[in-house]
Amino acid sequence: MALSHGIGSETQRPLAVVIIAGLISATLLTLLVLPAIYVLFAGVDPNEKTPAAPQPQPAPTAPAVPVVPVVPTPAA
Repeated sequence: MALSHGIGSETQRPLAVVIIAGLISATLLTLLVLPAIYVLFAGVDPNEKTPAAPQPQPAPTAPAVPVVPVVPTPAA
């Protein structure tokens, strides 16, 4: 659309240029500017190694409770 030379292309070319410029600027903002702003505000050092994740502790076990079966007694 931006490179066409046919009939009516003079009306479509400005729209195509705006769309292409918007895609390029949004891509640059997403990939370059936003991460830089995040690093500035979050105080994250990009060269710092991430600490190892803490190892999960085993869940505490409940004391064993004996299970006593209930046996119905015959009615007298």
